[in-house]
Amino acid sequence: MNTHIITVATHKEGKLNDLLDNSFNTNIKVLGMGEKWTGFKMKNELIYKFIKHIPDNELIIYLDGFDSEIKMNPQQAIERFKKNNYKLLFSKELGSNFFHIDTIVWPSCKGNTKGNSGLFMGYAKYMKLFMRETLKSKCKDDQVVMNSLCSKFDFIEIDMDENIFQNLKISNGFKYNNKAVFVSYPGGLSFKRLYRSLFEYGQFVFLPLFFIYLSIIYFISTKKKLKHKYIYIIFISLLFSIYLFKADKSCMDYSMGIKHFI
Repeated sequence: MNTHIITVATHKEGKLNDLLDNSFNTNIKVLGMGEKWTGFKMKNELIYKFIKHIPDNELIIYLDGFDSEIKMNPQQAIERFKKNNYKLLFSKELGSNFFHIDTIVWPSCKGNTKGNSGLFMGYAKYMKLFMRETLKSKCKDDQVVMNSLCSKFDFIEIDMDENIFQNLKISNGFKYNNKAVFVSYPGGLSFKRLYRSLFEYGQFVFLPLFFIYLSIIYFISTKKKLKHKYIYIIFISLLFSIYLFKADKSCMDYSMGIKHFI
């Protein structure tokens, strides 16, 4: 039975070179290199395109290309996966490093635990079922879609004990547990990533952003000594309108305020 380790990367950045040139001489198949990034849904589209012709009983391991490391021989991950009779296994999400907004916005997978779609593995049969369903969702955020679908499929599990996958974040002090085979670090803060995140993640905090915008407009309008204040108001309103026009709005059902407070 073959095992395929894959990643998605449209260009070289972060830890990708080290991941490909790993100390275990493990071959990593890169999907999407040289293509234009169109959003997180593109990741699942590329994965499904790759796996749909792979025999159902073969294993697929996905690692985020820019942020992941192989800490142990991947064969150990395969053995642990089979020993626990897993079918499709996702890493455990500990919460983002930015005010834990995701704990409020994103749905949970198992109980109060959220899955992370940056590290996962499973048999092709179950991964095909899952990926096909993700592509039906209008939401383009793979993390939100993954957790939303978790309860729909009883074959999805979370690596609760982090025996195969571990996400290193502030909440665990970035400390490796010395047992996970694959680890993932927070994404590097390159300008390109930060810029992209503004338009991909803003939809999840749309109402707070809108209230901030209104507060700024109110503050300017009440400043009696401020010259040309209406020019400032028009300029800020124009910038906010352009941002709303360009920002991804596919996951607005999960936006803070829209889903949880209205």
